[in-house]
Amino acid sequence: MYRMFRWSVALAAVLLPSIGSAQIEFPKTGYYAALGDSVAAGEGAMPVTRGYAYQLYDHGVFGTKQQMHFANLAVRGGRSWDLRDHQVPQLLCSVSRPTVVTITAGANDVFSSTPPLIALARTAPLALSTVSAPTRSASTWPKLVFT
Repeated sequence: MYRMFRWSVALAAVLLPSIGSAQIEFPKTGYYAALGDSVAAGEGAMPVTRGYAYQLYDHGVFGTKQQMHFANLAVRGGRSWDLRDHQVPQLLCSVSRPTVVTITAGANDVFSSTPPLIALARTAPLALSTVSAPTRSASTWPKLVFT
């Protein structure tokens, strides 16, 4: 009898956690991506989820959390060429195209000791045209939000 009780307890210990951790999957209809510098990355916000990009996602500005994928590709100290050379290619390598993209960039270019404003004027439009180009398979353009 004692042996049967031990087996029952062992079986319950194995099965109960799997029952309690079941998750509900909601179909995702949108994809929000944040690009840019430390402002978009949430620098100074503790925790980082208090940054504006996550707050937009969390408060459902572009769609409910159950409906939206979210990616914050922003980098602390990011410059305009980081946006063009690193963040945009990362975004384009994702499985799905974003439906909304927020871009906060340029402050580190302007406030650096040697501001290459002409380079900034050339770099930002290249990044924007790459992000906003329609895909080959679909003619949908993401909604760009400049901050």
